[in-house]
Amino acid sequence: MKIEEHSNDVNIRVGIIIRKKGTSQILIEHATGKYAPMPCMDIPKGHLTAGEDFEVGACREVFEETGVEIDPGELIAIGSYPYNKTMLHLYYIETNFDITKCKCISTFKSPSGKELPEVDGYELFDMENDDLETSLLYKGLKPILKDVFEKIKQLEKE
Repeated sequence: MKIEEHSNDVNIRVGIIIRKKGTSQILIEHATGKYAPMPCMDIPKGHLTAGEDFEVGACREVFEETGVEIDPGELIAIGSYPYNKTMLHLYYIETNFDITKCKCISTFKSPSGKELPEVDGYELFDMENDDLETSLLYKGLKPILKDVFEKIKQLEKE
C-alpha cells in the first residue's frame, strides 16, 4: 500500500516490532534528548514519504534508526493504531540482530544547531517477563503494545 491511497489530512507513521529470534525480546530504542522527567523508550518507527510503500517505509525507518536491515517481504502486518494525532501502521518480524551493532544514521538539528542522531540507545524488552506498565516505554505506546503482544501470541499458536 502507498501513501497516496490515504487522505492527505492523515499523518501516517509506520513501525516494526523486531523480535530477537528464539526469544521473547523486542528491540526498543531511546530517542535522543528524551530524558525529562525520565528516559523514554520507543520502538523503531517513523513517517512515510509520498509514494512510499508502507512496508518499504517501515524497513527504511528501522534501518535509519538501528542499522538493522529487514526485507519488506518478510513483514507480518499487525494493525493500525491511533498514535499522537497520527495513524501508526505496525508490522512484526522475528529475526537475528546484534544489539551492540545498532547505530542510528538519521539526524536532527538540536535547538543549539548541533546535528544529533535521532536515537542514542537501545535495549531489549522482554514481552513475557518485563512489566509493560512500569517500563520506561512511551506511555502512548503501552496500550498499543499490549494489543500487539496479544496478536503475537495468537500468531505463535497458528
